[in-house]
Formats: sequence, C-alpha cells, structure tokens
Amino acid sequence: MGQRKHGFGPLADARSRTLILGSLPGEESLRIGQYYANAGNQFWTIIEGVYGEPAGATYAERIAFLRGKALALWDVLRSAERDGSSDRRIRAPDANDIEGFLRAHSSITVVVLAGTCCQREWRKLRVNTGGVAVRHAPSTSRAPGRYVPSLEQKIAVWRKVLLGH
Repeated sequence: MGQRKHGFGPLADARSRTLILGSLPGEESLRIGQYYANAGNQFWTIIEGVYGEPAGATYAERIAFLRGKALALWDVLRSAERDGSSDRRIRAPDANDIEGFLRAHSSITVVVLAGTCCQREWRKLRVNTGGVAVRHAPSTSRAPGRYVPSLEQKIAVWRKVLLGH
C-alpha cells in the first residue's frame, strides 16, 4: 500500500474561463509545492507551444501567464495512496469537490481533463457540470506508454482543446 498523498488547492480567479484538471501532483510537485514542478513533465512546454510564447521562468510568472490566459489549474483527486508519481499506482482515491468549485466559479465554461487517469476518475464522479463543456487532452507526462503521442501531437491536441483550432 502506498503513502497517502494530498494535492493542492485550485489556482483560479474571477477571470478563469477554463479549468485544467490533472489527476494528482507528482512527487516533485508535492515536494516543492508547485503544480507541474517536475522538469520531465511537459505541461509548461505544451502551454507555451499552444500560445506561442514563453510562460515565464519562475513559478509566479507561470501562474500569472495562466491567469492572463483565463486558465485555472486543479486536480480531480484531493488525495490518494500512491508510491512514487505514477498515476498507475493510485489507490483509494478521494475526489475534490468539482461540482462545488464550478458552482463557486460560474465564469468557468470549459473543463479540460488531462490524461487517462484524470478522465477515468472524472467518469467515476459523474460530475454535474451545469452545462460546462468537458474536453479531453493527452497527459502532459513523459511516461512511456503504448499510445503516447509525440510532443508536437500533444501540442496540436491541446491547441484544439484550448483555442478551438
């Protein structure tokens, strides 16, 4: 049985229009206290590729960049048992109150589910989105897998999901 890991609160403000949901922060992110802190994760590279500009060198700059693009970050899981960072090792998940979040953040019009673990946990929740659109995007992890798209393919899908083209 893995150690119980607890995620972060949402990063959102009144300007947020799109909520990007991951599964649960990995070890490096939890250690540092920042979303997508592992240099091996492609999240920031993908976001920069989607918007065609740098997100910033510091975490504060990156969060300001996301806010400027009306993007919010959170995870579908509040906590879970897990050894290491792999979503495949998640056991006994405890979900965040996404319905409550969406009610409190009526400016959100789109939820993006990043990766298969997030999508699987979302389906279990049966979230009443109140009409908010739900879109799927590939994982930003570099973890090898049978059907892992290239970075360029990921950017293209994320661009379509976030910008519609």
